[in-house]
Amino acid sequence: MTLPLLAIFHSFGAVIFFLGLQGMLFLPLTLVYELWKSRFLKRTDRFIGRVTVLIPAYNEEKTIRATITSVLASVYPSFEVIVVNDGSTDATEDAIADFIREKTIRYIKKPNNGKASALNAGIEAAEGEVVIFTDADSIFLPDTIAKMARWFADSSIDAVCGNDAPLHPSTAIQKFLTITTHIGTGFVRRALSVMRCLPIITGNLGAIRTKVLRDIGGFREIWGEDLEITFRLYRHGKRIIFDPEPRVIAECPGTIGGLWKQRVRWIRSYIKISLIHRGLFFNPRYMPFSLYLPINFLNMAVLPLLQILMLFLIPWAYIGGHLYFIDTMEILSFLGVVFFFGIAVYSIALDREFLDYRYIFYGLLILPLSYFYNLVAAYSWIKELEGAPEKWEKTERRRVFALARPKWEYAVAAVFLIVSSSVATYYAINYLKAPSIYNARFALGLSTHFDAWGDWRKAVSSVLNRPDVGGGRIIGVSAGRPEWAYFKWKGHEGSWSNHQRGAKEDLVERAATTFKRAGFKVAAFIDIYGPAYIEKHPGAAAVGFDGKANTEQLGFMELTEGEWGRLVLDMVEYLAKNYPIDVIDLTEMPYYSYSYNTADLKSYAALTNRADWPRTAEGLVDRDDPSIWEWRSTLMEEFIRKAAERAHRHGKELYVDVPVSWKDFANNGRESGLDYRRVLRHADNIVVWNYFYLEGLPSSSSEGLSRYMSANFAPDDYYISLGLWGKTSAMDPKTFSEGLKYTMDGGSRRIWVTPDSMVTDDHWRELVKQLKGD
Repeated sequence: MTLPLLAIFHSFGAVIFFLGLQGMLFLPLTLVYELWKSRFLKRTDRFIGRVTVLIPAYNEEKTIRATITSVLASVYPSFEVIVVNDGSTDATEDAIADFIREKTIRYIKKPNNGKASALNAGIEAAEGEVVIFTDADSIFLPDTIAKMARWFADSSIDAVCGNDAPLHPSTAIQKFLTITTHIGTGFVRRALSVMRCLPIITGNLGAIRTKVLRDIGGFREIWGEDLEITFRLYRHGKRIIFDPEPRVIAECPGTIGGLWKQRVRWIRSYIKISLIHRGLFFNPRYMPFSLYLPINFLNMAVLPLLQILMLFLIPWAYIGGHLYFIDTMEILSFLGVVFFFGIAVYSIALDREFLDYRYIFYGLLILPLSYFYNLVAAYSWIKELEGAPEKWEKTERRRVFALARPKWEYAVAAVFLIVSSSVATYYAINYLKAPSIYNARFALGLSTHFDAWGDWRKAVSSVLNRPDVGGGRIIGVSAGRPEWAYFKWKGHEGSWSNHQRGAKEDLVERAATTFKRAGFKVAAFIDIYGPAYIEKHPGAAAVGFDGKANTEQLGFMELTEGEWGRLVLDMVEYLAKNYPIDVIDLTEMPYYSYSYNTADLKSYAALTNRADWPRTAEGLVDRDDPSIWEWRSTLMEEFIRKAAERAHRHGKELYVDVPVSWKDFANNGRESGLDYRRVLRHADNIVVWNYFYLEGLPSSSSEGLSRYMSANFAPDDYYISLGLWGKTSAMDPKTFSEGLKYTMDGGSRRIWVTPDSMVTDDHWRELVKQLKGD
């Protein structure tokens, strides 16, 4: 069952990606449109032909007078107005009686037979070269006719689609539709006009040459007559363009019920007409429209059905780990909110209707209404397949009146611009890229571990969501160990961690990609412990100087020359070769108290010609004997050389974590087998464990360590790692701040803080203070 569901889920994702890509391609096309339009109008002669404005009407007593009055106020030298009363049963005729009596308009009265029939009656009577058709609730602006007619000076243009805007929006839905109108008309239609794929000449403002209308037989008496005639114009090879400047102010639904009726009518007519004209799909005779039409049909009529299915699949995918989010921005991006608002802001600016930003917050209705539209599509399919009657269900009319814009809405528009620009700036800095936004006093490294979080995504988001994280330089990500990997190690599937098995995506790859996208250098930590391996191979365990076996640490020879070491080296190479990281970091490598099993003794004896370990008076192994230090350091150097060779082969650096010689800094870690200087012969950096709190030392000890390192090693050869672990509890913020200060006082300027899961808000504030020098 899982495989078919995953197939549906990913197929849907592919379709959405393709349509999203289409939307992104529209962006440059809108700019191409503006350039083309400007040049076209400059070189085109003025059109002065007669124009017929055709207004079909059925029971329009509330609005028709205002519509006619607005048309008659048009600034154009030669036009006529034809009103076709399609059997109205209300006072439509009485509302315009004086216009009829004075012959200001041409009036045709006929029995009711539908909008297309009324339009055709007007076309038959029209005397103009161009017919502009509109609805009886549309308000013309003084230049609407002139701006529609100007295109017909070019004989290659046969039809023009104009623009519309909602009539004094007052409800939340109408204000939402104001925003989507800018996207659907101002943004999408500009691009489609350039592509010559405009799918509709809208019924409330369209213009077609009269001869063309008569040649193709006028409007077909069908639901969606404006859509159908558009498809038929393409069949006849006619050219259609869009112009956002000529506009009408038109009624739009103000309630969910009204919106439902309107959209069902639209989608049902779209399905019916698309199927009638299915011969256009992919037909080379009608390119490029014939290529766009099936894509649009998929988007309008098919995809909504899949989105209903996805509504149930998304929770399943999220719970099953097939869908995941790093932060809030990813959730909003997944839901399309980020794209919607980005396009909305751009579209409003494109239409130069800046005051409509006051409605921008109503765009949040896209979340519920997107699924509302999906249900509309499903219902429309059902009704269309049933052959249900086609009821006009036109939008409830309101009387036209001047509506003062509330002053508070202007304030909202201003607030929106400020907030949106602030949010965009924030995410540009903290999400898209996280450069240093201040001159940090030291280079900061942070370590994050998947196993510290119930949800592995928090290992990433916990870092990125910190304020001023841009002061950081490198992020360390736990890659696991050979028996417990946080990445998809091919050939070692049995070694994948529970986090990795429960996730669809590769944890290290996702984390590394996210951090690099944010501008950080990324290190993958490899832990050389192997408790499960020891459980299977008890003889491979490290043995302490007191003769007790360690349950986690492998024997020294098992690491440097045994099977476990080969697995570690394979892991280094696999990560270096296949992952977008910069550094491999080997950690948990110190051998001081544990490196004294039989295999270790055999190696030690071969190097030193001694039959047994040096021992104390109590009979314990003398772990401070210089010969043991030398033996360990020699073999460890060779192992690190091999690891560095594999990392460098693929252009990655190698870091090695090393302990502090607290008894005498000058020992340089030799007692643990990690002689700093010998390690640095092959590794690019050492990370010095300043775990003073765990050792029970005062924070001031950090200054002595830092002073020694800065005096004896190049500043770019080491980081000082400040660990928050303690014997009974995590280091408190005050001690942490002191440790940072003492480290800087000692002269070191590269500090690593670990682990991120222990860094509280108070710790972080102290860290930022030290970074900024506050």
